[in-house]
Amino acid sequence: MNTKKHFLNIARIAICLVILLRSTGNALAFETGFHSQMTSETLPFIRPLVMNDINDEHSFLDLDFINNAQDPNNHFDDCHFSGSADRINHRLQDARMDANPTAFDSGDLADQWGQALHPIEDFYAHSTWVEAFMNAPTTPIIDDGLGFWDQLEPYSMHHGVMLVEGEDETPFGPSSYLTSFAWITDVYTGDTPPENVPANTTITGVVSGSWGPDDNCPDNVTRHHDDLNKDTPDKGLYVDAYLVAYEQVRHEWCRLLHISNDQYGLAGPAALLGLWVSPNGVPHPEGTPCAAPETPGPIEVVASVDKIEVVHDLDSNAAGELNFVSLIFTSNFRQSARSEVAHSLSIDDGGVIPDDYSKAELPKTVRLCVQQSETIAVSLQAWDDDGASDGEFENPTNIDEGDEPLDGVTLSLTGPNFSTNGQIVSSDDLNVTFTVSTNSTDSDSDGLSDCQEKALGTLINNPDSDNDGLTDGAEVNTHGTKPLIADTDSDGLKDGIEVNGSNPTKPLIADSDNDALLDGIEDANHNGTWDSGETNPNKPDTDQDILQDGCEILGSNPTKPLDSDSDDDSLLDGAEDANHSCALDSNETNPNDPDSDDDGLTDGFEVANGTNPLDADSDDDGIPDGEDVEWIQASVNALPASAFKAKGSRSSILGTLDAIEMMISMGQTTQAVTELKLLRTHMDGCGASADGTDWIVNCASQIKIRTYIDLLIANLLN
Repeated sequence: MNTKKHFLNIARIAICLVILLRSTGNALAFETGFHSQMTSETLPFIRPLVMNDINDEHSFLDLDFINNAQDPNNHFDDCHFSGSADRINHRLQDARMDANPTAFDSGDLADQWGQALHPIEDFYAHSTWVEAFMNAPTTPIIDDGLGFWDQLEPYSMHHGVMLVEGEDETPFGPSSYLTSFAWITDVYTGDTPPENVPANTTITGVVSGSWGPDDNCPDNVTRHHDDLNKDTPDKGLYVDAYLVAYEQVRHEWCRLLHISNDQYGLAGPAALLGLWVSPNGVPHPEGTPCAAPETPGPIEVVASVDKIEVVHDLDSNAAGELNFVSLIFTSNFRQSARSEVAHSLSIDDGGVIPDDYSKAELPKTVRLCVQQSETIAVSLQAWDDDGASDGEFENPTNIDEGDEPLDGVTLSLTGPNFSTNGQIVSSDDLNVTFTVSTNSTDSDSDGLSDCQEKALGTLINNPDSDNDGLTDGAEVNTHGTKPLIADTDSDGLKDGIEVNGSNPTKPLIADSDNDALLDGIEDANHNGTWDSGETNPNKPDTDQDILQDGCEILGSNPTKPLDSDSDDDSLLDGAEDANHSCALDSNETNPNDPDSDDDGLTDGFEVANGTNPLDADSDDDGIPDGEDVEWIQASVNALPASAFKAKGSRSSILGTLDAIEMMISMGQTTQAVTELKLLRTHMDGCGASADGTDWIVNCASQIKIRTYIDLLIANLLN
C-alpha cells in the first residue's frame, strides 16, 4: 500500500487529465474532486493528514476504473448492487483488521476505509434511489445498521423500494414484469413473489446506470450511466444525491467505531478516537447513532493520567519523539472529551512522566457528564512522530516515513461507581496510571454541578439562569421551580419575588389563595409586598365581606374587593349577595345600590328597622317606606319604658305619627312636614341631657328617633 501512495501523486494528475480529455465529457462518479469534498465536509473532525490518505482512494478507484475494464463493484454501476455491497464489506473487514489497537496500521486503514466510502457515495450518484423517494418527505440512507452492510440481494426490499438486479424481465415468474417511465422503474410482483413481498402489487424499483452489454440490469429498464448519473452540479438531482450520500458517510464513521468495538472492545474505538480525531474535533455527527445526546447525564466523571512509563518508544536508534492523547468516552460513542499533548517529547525506553520528565508533559484532566448506568472508557493513546516531528499524527507518505502508533491502553468502567484510584493499565509499549472519580464541579456556585446544569440546560457560569432572583440550585433543590423559566406558575410574578417578598406567595401555584385572581394581578406592582390599593394574594377575601376577591372583580355584578360595603348601605357585600355568586339574583339586594327598591331608605336601614329592602311599600298601604311612619313607630315601640319622660309619652308620639301618616296618605305633605317638625320639638334636647319639653329622656334613644324624623322630613320634601 505504501508504494501505491507514491504512485498516487502521479495518479491525481493523470485522472484529472483523463477526465478532461474524454471525448464524451462524461464523469465517473461524484467526480474525484466532489468525492473528496464530500468526505472532508462530512467528517471534518478527522485529522487533515489522515483525511488526505482517505481521499486518495477516490482518485485510485476512479483511475482503476479507467484502466481495468470498468469494475462496477467499486461504483455501484450496472445494477451490481450485491457485488458492490460485498466489495464494501470486504473493505470494512480489512479496515477493521488494520484498526487493531495492538497493531494499528493507520495508512492501510485509511486505504481500506476510503475504498469502502467511494462506492458508498457512488450508490446515490449512480442509482435511482433518490428518484424513488422524490415524493417522500425525506430520502433515507439505504443502510442504517451498525454492523457490516446488508448484502443487498437481488430484488430485496429496502425502505419500501426494491433493488432491481439481474437480466430477467420477469423476475418472479411469467405474471411479473418490469416497466420504466421517466427514469422510474416499477416492479409488478405477479402471482408468486418472494416471501414477505405482496402479490400482484406494483413496487418502485431502483436500478443503477449501465456502462455496456455486460451489465446486470434487465434490458427493458436499462439506463446508460451517462444519462442516469448525478455526479456533477449540472446534473439533475445532484444536490439531492449529494445530501443523502453525505448522511450515509456520516453514518459510516459511527459504523466504523462499532465494528471496531465488536472486534476489540472499547480499546478499538479508543485508538480511532485518539489517533484519527483532530485535537478540537467533535466526532459525534448529528443525525447518527453516535450523535451527542440532547441531554448529557448529571454525573461528572473526571479522569486524569497520573503517570506514564514508556516501555517501548518504537525508535530503535534514538529516543522516540512521543505525543500523547488522553480521552474519555461513553461506550455508545455519543460523548467524548480529549486532551492532546502533541509536543513530540524526546523519550527513551524506560522514560517516566513525571520523574524523568516534568508533570507538565502529561495530558490534562478530562471530564464527561454521563448517566449513572453508562459504561465509559478512559484511554491513553500515543505515537512516535517519525516524520516532520510536528506533533501532528499522520499516515506514512512513503515506505521510509510515517508516524508509528504505540499500543495504547484503555480502562473500562461502569456506573454508578466510576471511581478508581491509581489503577495501572499496561500494553506492550506503555504502563499508565489512571485516577478516575466522580465530581461535582459547580462553576457558578449555584448549588447545581456543571453536569446537572448541562442536563437541565441551565447556564454553568450564571447562578441564576432565568434571572428570577433565585439561584438555579435553590429552584431545583428547594423550591421545585423551573430554573429556565422566571415565572414557573405563569402568574405574572417572578419566582424569586414569590419566594423572597415582606408578603411571599407560592411560586408553583398561580393563585396562592385560590380566589380566582393570579398572584401577579393581586400584587399589581409585582414587588412581593401587599401595598395599599392591592388585594392580598395570600387572603382570598381581602376586605372580609364574605366574597372572594376574584368573585368581586370578575363577577357579573362586580363589587369592590377592598371595601366590604361597596355601596355604603351598612350591609356587607357578602350579606347582600346571599349565595355569594357575585351576580344580582332576584331575591338579593344589590351590593352596588344602597337603596335596592328605591324607596328612600337604604337597604341596611330597612333590614335594621324591619322593612323589606326589596319592596318599596313593605306594608302595602300605598305609601313608600321612605315616606311612611311605620319604621319610626316600630323604633318607638322598641324603646324601653325608662326611655320616656312620662307614662303617656310613648302613646303621644305614636298617636301623632298616626295622624301624620293620615296626612301623607291624603297628599297633605306640607301639613305632615309641619307636624313632624312640631313633634321633633319634643325630642330636640340632649345637648348634655334632655330638656323639660322632651318626651324621650334617654339621650341615645332621643337622638335615634330624632334622626329618623329628620330622614322622613327629608324624604317628604324630596
